[in-house]
Amino acid sequence: MQDFWHWVVFKRANGNACVLDSASSLATNLRQDFDAMTPKWFIEVQSTKQKSE
Repeated sequence: MQDFWHWVVFKRANGNACVLDSASSLATNLRQDFDAMTPKWFIEVQSTKQKSE
């Protein structure tokens, strides 16, 4: 198998974590099999919430 890369999105909400993965080879695009994933690097994105006045 040849190495390749593609974008995925990690999401944590209400104490649950998942990865949204667009790979067409997957049975479902919602992944929680973290042991099978081998990321080489990542870009952290932090949420900023605006305070309502």
